[in-house]
Amino acid sequence: MLEFYAGHSGHTVAEQRLRDDAETRYVDDILRIVVERDDAPLDRRREPDDRFVGVCWLLADAQLTDPDAAAHWTGDSDPMDVPRDRFLVAGRAWRAIREEGADPRTFGLHPPEEGPLWGERFVAGNVRLDLAALNKVETLLWDVWGADEGEFGEPLPEAVRALYDRAARVTADEVPFGAVRVLFAEEDGLRTPRTVLCPAPFNGPSRVTLR
Repeated sequence: MLEFYAGHSGHTVAEQRLRDDAETRYVDDILRIVVERDDAPLDRRREPDDRFVGVCWLLADAQLTDPDAAAHWTGDSDPMDVPRDRFLVAGRAWRAIREEGADPRTFGLHPPEEGPLWGERFVAGNVRLDLAALNKVETLLWDVWGADEGEFGEPLPEAVRALYDRAARVTADEVPFGAVRVLFAEEDGLRTPRTVLCPAPFNGPSRVTLR
């Protein structure tokens, strides 16, 4: 179940579940929570109150094929094959800003006047998260480290912009995995350190040591 979709499907998610679920980062912990709520085999459909509440952005969203979710789906695209012009991956968004003159204020979770999660720094942070994911590092959407560790709303230094230019080129479209691995391994500003800052929206900010 998606955290931000639950309300549209008629289900209310308790705050404690958001704390336990949305800020759980590893698959074994996710499976433990699922089984604690219902120890049925994992391929058996669970009731909404027994499901894991996740937070994600996806190009193929199998959760929206669930009958309960599909009944409320109002989009005009296939949730199992989201068009690239309807959902820009972070690398593509970064290149649109840097190379095509796109307005950074049009990228993010909300308009600038409604909070900090928008603009150049927000997009750069998602480029960094995508690069980590392509290198099999499990993070949360709000984990911060390296070249992006700063305050939202502050401009990025030009040297950091140049670093994200390189990262965006290998994460925007077809992914050259060899180049992705080399860039991640060689650049301290992009590589995930042992400990990251996690300004989690429910449990609050903390330093988290990754496995």
